[in-house]
Amino acid sequence: ILANQGAAWADAGQLASAHACARRALGLDANCPPAHNLLGRVRLLEDRPGVARDYLERAVAADATYFDAWLNLGNAAAALGERERAHQAYRRAQALHPAHPGPWANLGQMQRDAGQLEPARASFEEALRRDGRHRSSLQGARQLSPAWELVLQGRRLSLARSAAEDAEFIAACQQDAAFMRLYHARIDRQTPLERLRERLSRQRAEPVFRAGGCQWLITQRRQGRPVGLVNLADIDFHEARAELVVGVPGTEDRLHGYALEACLLVLDLAFTRLRFNKITAVVYDYNAKSIHDIQQLGFRQESHLRQHLWDEAQGRYIDLLGFGMTAQDFQSDPRLARLSRRLLTAAAV
Repeated sequence: ILANQGAAWADAGQLASAHACARRALGLDANCPPAHNLLGRVRLLEDRPGVARDYLERAVAADATYFDAWLNLGNAAAALGERERAHQAYRRAQALHPAHPGPWANLGQMQRDAGQLEPARASFEEALRRDGRHRSSLQGARQLSPAWELVLQGRRLSLARSAAEDAEFIAACQQDAAFMRLYHARIDRQTPLERLRERLSRQRAEPVFRAGGCQWLITQRRQGRPVGLVNLADIDFHEARAELVVGVPGTEDRLHGYALEACLLVLDLAFTRLRFNKITAVVYDYNAKSIHDIQQLGFRQESHLRQHLWDEAQGRYIDLLGFGMTAQDFQSDPRLARLSRRLLTAAAV
């Protein structure tokens, strides 16, 4: 009873009270597994994994079938970098409670942090087989999804993650002052070509979750020429949210609707394959065409930040307009379904 009371205190963040309950329980029974587990949990919450591990080892020694203690022991060992012991503890917890997603999710987090990305992805997927809405496992699966590496194919366009060989086109975009005022006015436009190439190479070698964003080169398939860039920026994997940024520098290419097709490809990836919940977009107040296009695409205006940024070209503070689209919006909009059928193909290679 005392250990249960202490667990309730720990759930409420009252760690001193939880600790006192556990100590009282141990005064009545020095080998009480729930009391040792509770002390281990409290020490974990206090970021003292070494002390936590000692209590948790006592808990599983006293009761080898104690699921919570094995799970917490795995967490303590993982925090200490003792991956072999953590792996053993998580496996034991999995065997004791095969339907519980927790041991798989925590194993996946340890593997991801150790750079074992494929085993981590498999662990997160195992957790989701047990609970398809498990939050940390959805986050992990989103971070490590192989869908980030797909070449996205539309009827006229293909999108591939930007790489070093794209540096010349990106540099040309950055030197186009009129385009950059519409696309991203705050990007450093003076980056030397070789430094840009090196940065693109580093970013391409990193998994997206470490880079914090993903940029694709938009290529016109028939002619094989680059026509623009599209990004998911400021990705929040926990909240399943990102900002969409798209730009097509050529005036004639814009008239062909390439930005619309590229946006649809990325939205389909984000909502269908990666299970994002929301995509946002920010538009400068002077970019009337983008304001019109983003609303035609189905985004809803959610904010208007008045006089938010200084625009040197106009000598005034400009407004920022914020737009958003949720997964439910995307899946339930019949117009988007028709556009997708017209502009996209199902293939992704």
